[in-house]
Amino acid sequence: MKTYGYIRRSSSERNRANYSVASQKRICESLAKRDGRMIQKWVIDYGASGTTLQRPHLQKMLREIANEKEDQIFLYIWMASRLSRDVNHCNSLRYVFRKYNVTVISANNDWVSLEDIEENPDLAIGARIVNISDEAEVRRDRKRTYTGLITTAKNGNYPHGSANPPIGWKFLKKSNNSGRKIEIDPDSVNTILYILQLVHDEKRSLESIVRELNSKHALEIKWTYQKLHKLVTNPLLYGRLLTKYVDIEGHSPAYCSKKYFEEMQMIMSHRKKEMRYKYLFKNMVICHQCRILCTEIPTIHYSSAHSRRNKKIYKYYYCPNCNKRINETKLLREIVPHIRQITTSKDNIEFTNNLKLRLERIRQRLVCINEEYDNGYLDYDKFKEEREEALIIQKKIEIKIRNLENRVIKRFSEYEYIEQKSLIKKTFISIYVDFKEKPFTVIEVKKHQN
Repeated sequence: MKTYGYIRRSSSERNRANYSVASQKRICESLAKRDGRMIQKWVIDYGASGTTLQRPHLQKMLREIANEKEDQIFLYIWMASRLSRDVNHCNSLRYVFRKYNVTVISANNDWVSLEDIEENPDLAIGARIVNISDEAEVRRDRKRTYTGLITTAKNGNYPHGSANPPIGWKFLKKSNNSGRKIEIDPDSVNTILYILQLVHDEKRSLESIVRELNSKHALEIKWTYQKLHKLVTNPLLYGRLLTKYVDIEGHSPAYCSKKYFEEMQMIMSHRKKEMRYKYLFKNMVICHQCRILCTEIPTIHYSSAHSRRNKKIYKYYYCPNCNKRINETKLLREIVPHIRQITTSKDNIEFTNNLKLRLERIRQRLVCINEEYDNGYLDYDKFKEEREEALIIQKKIEIKIRNLENRVIKRFSEYEYIEQKSLIKKTFISIYVDFKEKPFTVIEVKKHQN
C-alpha cells in the first residue's frame, strides 16, 4: 500500500488563506489520520493552473503510479479542483486511476470514481455540477485578473509581472506601495538612442547590430536577435503601453516620437534578408534548342510546414524560353568526367563513353528481343533466356558506370568550392543541354584549347 498527498496552488490563489499549501497539507493529514493511514509522499505544484494537466509534479506522480507494484494506492486531496478544473481532464484522470487501482479521497467529498458512477449513475450529476462550478471559477478568476491589470495600468503602473524591467527602463516603486512605474534608465539612454539611430538612419540589419553590441559589451548584456528585435518593436519606445487587455498612449517616458517609431518599423519590414547561393556553372549552361543562356534559380524544401530551420536547397539552371530546368547535381555527374585534373587512366571520359555505348546497344537489343517475340520469331523459353541475359549485362554495365561517376564525384567533392569553380572555368567555355529529351542530356561541351 502506498499513500500520496497532492497539493496545488495557482498563482492567483496565493493570497487566499484557505488555499495555502500549509492549509491543504493540514487538511489532508487529518483526513489520512482519520482513516488510520500516514501520507508517505507529498506532491506539490506551486503556481500551476488547474486548466491544464501539464504540471511537472503531477506528471511525475502519474508516472510513479504507473510504475508502482503496490496492490492499492491512496491519493489524498483537499478538493477535486486541486486535480483539475476541466471536466474532460477529470474524466481522463478517472480512467487512469481505475487502471492503476488508485483510490482518490477528497476532504470535500466532491470526487467521484468511475466505479461509483457505474454503481450509481446519479452520482455523475453531482460530479458534473462540481466541474461546472470549477470551470466557472476559472472564468471569474480570469475576469478579476484582467480587471486588476487594467486598473493598475490606468493608474500609471507597469502591469507586467516580470522581475526585470524592459531593456532601457528601470522600475520605480511608489511611496504608498500601490504598484510600480517604469522610467527611463539614465545609464541606458546613449546605447538605446544609438541603436535607434543604426536602425532608422543607417538602416543596419539587426544581426550586424547584435554583433557590434556584443563586441562593445553594451549595457553588460549578452545581446541576441530576439532581445534586440523585442526592444526595437516595443511601442513603449514612444510611451505606449500595449498588451492584449490594455492600450494606453503616453503611459511612460518615451525615447522617440510615434512617427519615428513607425518609420523604423517600415524600414525593418521592407528589408529582406539576402539569400545568395553559389552556382558552379554560372553563366555557362545554354539551352540547345533556344540558344539562350540559362538562369540560376534555387528551390528550398523545408522539413516541416511549421519549422523554417531545417531546409534543403536544390539548385537549378532554368531556360526561361522553354520553361525547363536541370538540377545542378545531375549536371555535375555529366560534366565532371570531362575534367582531366579529376579523371584518371582508369575512369577517364573515353572509358566511360565506351561503357555508355555498350549500355545503349544492350538497350536496343532488349527492344529487338521484345519485337521478335511479339512477331512470333522467338518462343517463350528463348525469349526469356535472352532477355534475362541482356538484363544481367545491362545491370552490370550500369553499376560500373555509376561506380566510376561516384568515384569521380567523390574526388571532385574533396576540393574546396573555389578550387572546384576554378577547375570548371579553366576547362569549359559553355555547356549545351537538350531539355526536350528525358532524362536531360548534355549535347555539347565547349572546352578551352590546351
